Amino acid sequence: MSTWPTSAGEGYFKIAFANFVQVVDERGLSTHSKRINAGGNSGYQAIGLAYQWGVARIILLGYDFQRGPSGEAHHHPNHVRGLLNPPHDMSEWVQRTVQLGIDLHDSGVEVVNDTRRTALAWIERQSIGEALGIAK
Repeated sequence: MSTWPTSAGEGYFKIAFANFVQVVDERGLSTHSKRINAGGNSGYQAIGLAYQWGVARIILLGYDFQRGPSGEAHHHPNHVRGLLNPPHDMSEWVQRTVQLGIDLHDSGVEVVNDTRRTALAWIERQSIGEALGIAK
């Protein structure tokens, strides 16, 4: 059984079914089991988890790393206090993904970006239909 600190910090609660993954502030792909690199955003971390779980292919949706036409950061309103919103300039996040992409390629993991607009030029672009093999 694992323990985890409560958000208020007054103690711990027990979770009998959870596995924990350490998040470290490093770049690229972590090959250490039970550890992923932070990358500054949850999408980067999700890619790290997918790798840890042994996927051979990752299809990205909504992974654009740029502001919307009206300056919006998300397809929904900004996060409330306690969750971080992306910086106005996401170029550092874009730069962090370059090493991640190299590491994924070297590990034999295919990455396809099916996002309509994206600042991630290094990732192969496809439509969702092409990526799923259902394009006509």
